[in-house]
Amino acid sequence: MAFKMAGESDTENNEAFVLGFHGIPESGKLNVMSFAELALLLAVCEKDLPKFLVVEREIKKHLVKDQVEINRRNIWVDASLLACFTVA
Repeated sequence: MAFKMAGESDTENNEAFVLGFHGIPESGKLNVMSFAELALLLAVCEKDLPKFLVVEREIKKHLVKDQVEINRRNIWVDASLLACFTVA
């Protein structure tokens, strides 16, 4: 059973729930947005609403992609150095 605020009807709760999803950009659009664009969008979202959570998750995905790319480069450098010292 869902918790209801005093004086709120099921209809009011449902309307508030549906409005929370209004204005969320599509997944493809979020995916091509830059980190700065996502940060700007997150700044205007109300915390803990679905739009905020979706944009926040997309920002985290961008950070993970950046970290993977950095680590990939470091692995290649380390492997190259190891190969040089192994052969020598």
